[in-house]
Amino acid sequence: MNTSPPSAVAAPIIQFQNAGKRYFLQKQRPFLVHEFFRRLAGRRRQTEEFWALRDVSLTIAPADTVAIIGGNGAGKSTLLGMVARTVFPTVGQVRVHGRIGALLEL
Repeated sequence: MNTSPPSAVAAPIIQFQNAGKRYFLQKQRPFLVHEFFRRLAGRRRQTEEFWALRDVSLTIAPADTVAIIGGNGAGKSTLLGMVARTVFPTVGQVRVHGRIGALLEL
């Protein structure tokens, strides 16, 4: 007969709460002389808003195994950068309990 107390539910080690990351992409134009003078005059280039991640919520417990799968531009590297604390969310929160070592990003 097992008399040990029931195990407590482990606290999450990684938690995303409505996290999102927004980048502003500049439209590529060839460098021309008039473009140089536009910059000197303080005119900004046109930018396009791009959300690498939007409204991501997930919780990972200590014994969980997770796979991140997606096509090019799906936000996999951005998500891992947020876990490693090399990329910070524009909105929402990312909580990581414990130490994370970012080894390599391919």
